[in-house]
Amino acid sequence: MKNKITLLGLFTAFLIVTSWIKIPTPFGIPFTLQVFGVILTIYFLKKDAWKAVLIYILLGAIGLPVFAGFGGGISVIFGPTGGYIIGFLLATLVAYLPFENIINGFLAIAIIYIFGITGLIFKLDISLIKAINIGFLPFILFDSLKVILGYYTYKLTQKYEIGIIK
Repeated sequence: MKNKITLLGLFTAFLIVTSWIKIPTPFGIPFTLQVFGVILTIYFLKKDAWKAVLIYILLGAIGLPVFAGFGGGISVIFGPTGGYIIGFLLATLVAYLPFENIINGFLAIAIIYIFGITGLIFKLDISLIKAINIGFLPFILFDSLKVILGYYTYKLTQKYEIGIIK
């Protein structure tokens, strides 16, 4: 039990740090490593991943600056990008699938994008096409690379028996 609590704390901290890392782009929308954090949390914590993501969301909801760009507060969750944050939590459900492979990561980002794009549509009052253009297309290639990197990072730790969860 003590080990599990420690892991939840570590992965919650990992989610926070990956949210803070921002890479500027020429088209003005920065990339973060949040999706990478969520994917690794799912691969390593499996069915407990939702707990770390929920703690992360609750910390942000009470106002701690844990979200992208050091954002915090319930207004972020109810803002235009809040759908992505909710998607992070719902993406952890892929850990309950009867298989564990790279497809889990791609299903997770599909869930994140479905909720993120839906949030953009409703909060910004824009069309589906515009939401896809601003909230999906600029990010899908890099998020796919994050899934691949996350999966192979997880597999490598298992291969050399240095995984944190056995």
